[in-house]
Amino acid sequence: MLTSFRKILAGSWLGRVYRADKILFTLLLLFFILSTVSNLIKLQTTPFFIWSMYSTKLPQTDVYTYYRINYNDGNVINLRHTWNEPEKTLLYAPLNVYLWDMAHGAVDPFRTYLESHWLKKHARFAGLTTGLYVTPAELDQYPAWLVKYLSSVTGAPVNKVCVLKKKVRFGENGVPAEVSSDTVLYIP
Repeated sequence: MLTSFRKILAGSWLGRVYRADKILFTLLLLFFILSTVSNLIKLQTTPFFIWSMYSTKLPQTDVYTYYRINYNDGNVINLRHTWNEPEKTLLYAPLNVYLWDMAHGAVDPFRTYLESHWLKKHARFAGLTTGLYVTPAELDQYPAWLVKYLSSVTGAPVNKVCVLKKKVRFGENGVPAEVSSDTVLYIP
């Protein structure tokens, strides 16, 4: 049994690394062992594993919010669920940023953080941060981008867009009931 394990190891990538560079092999072996041990004891070894990243319990709520996107007088965007959802991410992530920024005076919170905290500690990197946040001019371009993107998603020309912020509550029987529906973005 030990002989067959040695043959498998000798023919593997790690076996080739061992023959080529014993120091690199030792470093890789230590990394694998320390990673395994830190995983077993749930030690946070940044930037590799941050155990608390998704461990916060979602707060219990009675009302849930979602956005419904209507286009061309009544058609509804209905993206199919897949495990790889780039269309959905590219649609809703910028929409959330746009709506949040517009509701807060077109001030990007990441820009505020950079200017009030990070750049004070790292002033030499000021020139590298300019493209990391949304500017008011970029916010003005978003509605035209959204129309163009929706046209590519639907495969048809999009003329009008209406984004509704809907709030629903689930009843005792699990059936959702609409609490409110507000128009948060209209592009004629």
